[in-house]
Amino acid sequence: MKLSRTDKKMTEVASGGRGGRPQLDESERRSDRVNVPVNSEEKTIIIDKAVSYHMSGAFFLRELGLGHRMRRPLPAINLQAYRQLGRMGSNLNRVVGLINQGNTVGISREFAEQLYDLLQSTRRALLGGIDDREDQQGDELQRPAGLPLQREGKR
Repeated sequence: MKLSRTDKKMTEVASGGRGGRPQLDESERRSDRVNVPVNSEEKTIIIDKAVSYHMSGAFFLRELGLGHRMRRPLPAINLQAYRQLGRMGSNLNRVVGLINQGNTVGISREFAEQLYDLLQSTRRALLGGIDDREDQQGDELQRPAGLPLQREGKR
């Protein structure tokens, strides 16, 4: 008897194969809380600063409390331009793929690669000259606020 896709999924779940995120180690799980009493004015200031860094209040306070490097908040126009240039880079990658398949698209492969390099350097300049490869090294928070670094809490 051949199982359908749904039946296969049900069998995997029933046999112990779990879907979703892998569980964190106990040392990495955030289960403790630090409660700090603040008045409404202080809370407003903290939340406003967190929003300017494109972070949740809890994430903002954790980063500050752990001594992670906080860069100046980026202007909204820089973030918008960064995203638009990312979409353009994706389209340019498709053009290079078409060229590699032997299709004629009106520009040479070398020119497309030069455009892509220029686009990436412009994106880095919008973020203050930070290279994405630097973000993956070290313990300090290297990525300016607004990039998809934080994945928790409401933004």
